[in-house]
Amino acid sequence: MFSSLSAHTVAFVATFLDAGHALGAQPMILTAFISYFGALGGCMTNFSTGMAAMYYAPGYVARSKWFVVGFQMALFYLIVYFTIGLAWWTFLGWFQ
Repeated sequence: MFSSLSAHTVAFVATFLDAGHALGAQPMILTAFISYFGALGGCMTNFSTGMAAMYYAPGYVARSKWFVVGFQMALFYLIVYFTIGLAWWTFLGWFQ
């Protein structure tokens, strides 16, 4: 639960890339997953990005609504990544 996508990126991406490489993960899929899930984290909570505070603090969006919509977006994108995404990556030759 980071308050900034930049802090999240600095803290985790190098470690995950190194661990994935050591475990033999395919580099293109590993990079895509890290990118996709890093960006997905920006919409899930009211404190996930700097821009979120501009909408949350004045009360435009209630905290409960923010978390519900964030959860729905996360489910939607997970379904897209693991259906259409896998088919596309297979077409590109990234996933066999």
